[in-house]
Amino acid sequence: MTNETVTKLIYEALRLAVIWSQQSAIQKEWEKLDEAHRELLIAIVNEYMNMEYFPTPEEVHNNWVNACLNMGWIHGEKPDLVPFHQLPQDEKNKSAMIMAMIWLVKQLLKEE
Repeated sequence: MTNETVTKLIYEALRLAVIWSQQSAIQKEWEKLDEAHRELLIAIVNEYMNMEYFPTPEEVHNNWVNACLNMGWIHGEKPDLVPFHQLPQDEKNKSAMIMAMIWLVKQLLKEE
């Protein structure tokens, strides 16, 4: 399975979980993301897939913010670019869900 396929599956599973649980941030479908955003997500998931340990939800969020800032985004009202402690709980939980999905994929790939 390619890094892009793994990332797309994780992204879409998380997007659906957010919709189904009526959380505050509903994301675009994978195909509607711009190329730079997709490439960023692929790089981040690939990095986490190759780590020996999993970062905390706060570290996941901070990595995301730093990556976005490096792409030229600015801090503002958008929930993704505020400090972790200012996020609503459902956004904090999203970082934990991402890592749980990555862990699951890692386990499945080990069995192949």
